[in-house]
Amino acid sequence: MSEYVINEVINGIPITLISSNNVFSKKELDLGTRLLLENLIIPDEGIVADVGCGY
Repeated sequence: MSEYVINEVINGIPITLISSNNVFSKKELDLGTRLLLENLIIPDEGIVADVGCGY
């Protein structure tokens, strides 16, 4: 299975997303995910996971 690593900077925060072949928008950040991440309140520490999405 191929794995794709997508590195983005959202609101000044570096974010790494990992996807695979069977995922919508596997090689780039789609507009819906970008909108979610741009409006998400991220804690100062810890890990944020969106379970059920493609990344």
